[in-house]
Amino acid sequence: MSDSTQLLIRFLLSDIDGTLLRPDHSLSQANIDAVRQLRESGIHFTIASSRPPRAMRQQIEALGIDLPTVAFNGANIIRPDGTLLKAHRIAPEAARTSLELFAAERVSVWVFADDQWLLLDPQGDYVEHERNTLGYDFVQVNDFDGYMDRIDKIVAASKDFELLKRLEVQLNPLIKESARAARSQSYYLDVTALDANKGTALETLSEELGVALPIRRPSVMRGTMWRCSCGPGCRLQWVRQKQQSRAKPITSPGATWRTDWRRPSSATSCRADGMPRMTCRRELAQDAFHASLSPWQRSVGGS
Repeated sequence: MSDSTQLLIRFLLSDIDGTLLRPDHSLSQANIDAVRQLRESGIHFTIASSRPPRAMRQQIEALGIDLPTVAFNGANIIRPDGTLLKAHRIAPEAARTSLELFAAERVSVWVFADDQWLLLDPQGDYVEHERNTLGYDFVQVNDFDGYMDRIDKIVAASKDFELLKRLEVQLNPLIKESARAARSQSYYLDVTALDANKGTALETLSEELGVALPIRRPSVMRGTMWRCSCGPGCRLQWVRQKQQSRAKPITSPGATWRTDWRRPSSATSCRADGMPRMTCRRELAQDAFHASLSPWQRSVGGS
């Protein structure tokens, strides 16, 4: 590979669930091989996820990742030896406000702190689902008072999706100075610190690795490729083609949306604050990204 090709992409940050992993949370050999090819070509590769650090270890080992990884969507950045490189934790006041609001509603409340999954009610909604996803068990506690100064993430889980939408709208004005609430799934409402996002994590990792970010042109870079400008809680997903037999196994470097190396022909949609949108400014960055790829990079992972 020529020097000019190497300069196009130096660092790839990928999501895990729904991106690298199959629906059963397993890794395909094609993706494992594609990541290996990236490393052999001198391209840094690591992963970012809403998962806790403990729930990423199996994927980190399988992919042979020897760089810092991003947990809790950016709340924790973990070095390869397991030590903490960076932490953006929820301010105690915002944590208490969130927990008090959730306590008055019919939701299952979880707190992630000290690399543990803490909860009050083992019979709450989606506990078994989360246990299967994380691959480890919860710790039942009587209250969360002893963890207020070091909470990485709070989750309200419920089968009442409309309730979670209402709580998201109700909570955000109360904690807007230091934290945000956003639904990561229709059944999960996550609370994290303001700086706990993949855009900030990307900047931290780039600095750590000595990789300069591209020039941030207004409305193209920081607000699109790295951070969606649609607002808190944006969940952008590229709609995949129905025929995936020739889809490339590795994904684009945007950790917060899903796509194949080849852009699907179907339209995109962007959901910000629960409202559907047909376009998003991040699409501009995606177009620019694909236009910049060399033929080799478009073919990473094979057909």
